[in-house]
Amino acid sequence: MQKSKTLILGGSSLIAQYLIKHLENKSVSVDFTYNKVEYKSGFRLDINNKQSVEDFMEIVSKNQYDCIINFIGKLSKQSIYTDESEILEDIMKINFTSVISIVERLIKRNLLNNGKVIFLSSISGIEGSYDANYAAAKAALNMYVKSRVRSLDSNLANLIAICPTLIEDSAMYKSMGEGEWVTHKNKRANGKLLTFRDVILKILEVINTESKLINGKIISI
Repeated sequence: MQKSKTLILGGSSLIAQYLIKHLENKSVSVDFTYNKVEYKSGFRLDINNKQSVEDFMEIVSKNQYDCIINFIGKLSKQSIYTDESEILEDIMKINFTSVISIVERLIKRNLLNNGKVIFLSSISGIEGSYDANYAAAKAALNMYVKSRVRSLDSNLANLIAICPTLIEDSAMYKSMGEGEWVTHKNKRANGKLLTFRDVILKILEVINTESKLINGKIISI
């Protein structure tokens, strides 16, 4: 039996690294991309650099994956720009347009039949957020998932977006103050913020769920 293989885009994030370790412990073969942080394994990918994208696509040209998971994302406060229009363009590009461009190419060439593409989105793409640019980009991502499956043969790919609320110790969490943490806690039935483990467990659940049951779904957690 062929070993399951997963590609993780944005594999240098803390939550992605936790997932990679978990999958590898379950004997899943994992490829991942990184940008600024150097790793002994993995593939460098700067989605803002056309040559970097082409180099990455060439490296993985013969690889076949059962599942592709995207963690690439960016908050407005992390943008190098100061002009509002440039910030919006930057955030939309990182969180939506550039990622989708790469994913569409991977679906056509690298995803095994009936494979899954899982996007880590955000509840802000559904409910809105103090970061309007980020929320708009995640809303676009969610609508892409819901709409793209109408024209995409499910035998080729199944698309799913997972939309977490605030995750403790995440970049967004660290950009907030205690008052905002409390507000998010009060919105949850158990009065607690999500943890990286909570999100990873949901991703694993999606990976193991029959594709036809979740294709095109926007899953809030």
